[in-house]
Amino acid sequence: MNQTLDLASLKTSDGEASLPLPLELPNGETLAGTDGQPVTLQIISVDDPRYLKTQRRIIDEQLTKSKRKRGAQMNAAELARQNVRLVAAAVVGWSNNFVVSGEPFAYSAENAERMMEDWPFIREQVDEAINDRARFFKG
Repeated sequence: MNQTLDLASLKTSDGEASLPLPLELPNGETLAGTDGQPVTLQIISVDDPRYLKTQRRIIDEQLTKSKRKRGAQMNAAELARQNVRLVAAAVVGWSNNFVVSGEPFAYSAENAERMMEDWPFIREQVDEAINDRARFFKG
C-alpha cells in the first residue's frame, strides 16, 4: 500500500519548549552540583524561533559590518565569539546547584555566554545536543 507522507506531521517540540541537559565532565562523569544532583542546563533546539532570531541577528551584524568596512572579513576570534553567542542563545536556564568562584551563578543571557566562553567542554555538549533534532522530535 502506498502512503503519502505529510511533512506537516513531522515537527520538533512545540513552541518554546526546552529540554534538560545534564552536564558531564570531560572524563564522562556526571557533573554533580552542590546538592549532589546533576548540574543541568535547559536548552532549546536549533529550530526554535528564539535560537533562529539570535542566528539572524548575528548574520545581520556581520552583513552591516561588511557593508560599512567594504567587504571586511571575519577573523578567527570574531568567528569563535559568534559561535559562543549562538550556542549560549540555546541555553534558556539552568539548575541553581553550582557556584563560580564561590559565588552563586544565576542564569542570565550574559552568564550563559560567559559559561560557553570559559568552559569549552560545556559549550561542546550544548552544541552537540541542540543540533540533535531527534532529541527534540515529538513522535
